[in-house]
Amino acid sequence: MKPQVLKEELVATTPVEESPLEATEEEARRLFRAIFRTEPPLLFCQWFTKVPESVFPPFTPGMWKSYRRVLSRGPDLEALELASRLTGRNRILVYKFRLVIYLAECCPELRDYFINRRDLPTIVAWGTLATAKLHTLWKLVKGLALLVHYPGS
Repeated sequence: MKPQVLKEELVATTPVEESPLEATEEEARRLFRAIFRTEPPLLFCQWFTKVPESVFPPFTPGMWKSYRRVLSRGPDLEALELASRLTGRNRILVYKFRLVIYLAECCPELRDYFINRRDLPTIVAWGTLATAKLHTLWKLVKGLALLVHYPGS
């Protein structure tokens, strides 16, 4: 007697070549965590995976391969994106980060992240601004070092 194989089991075990333009939930989660340091809302993941390929300019297969390699390595994606934006490298990462911010602005759960409702004293506000500038400078230096360390990025 031959064991029965369910169709779902066949599909799950058959390797499928993923289209470079198809966004996955794991990609959405990694990019979201890189920016917001928290798990993304379910609504965000659904939106991210349904974005049509026409929102991105045409990229070469080599650029997609490089993007997938950077995404899977796990370096500081936020720092790498900032350095890439200034150097013109990793354009896919830059476009994907823009998409993440655009979609996150639409999530009701993240409204407080984008809208400042606190009234801070002037000295505290300037201190917060200076801290943010220093953090950005650190991310830029780190991102440039990552670009040097990972030449294929």
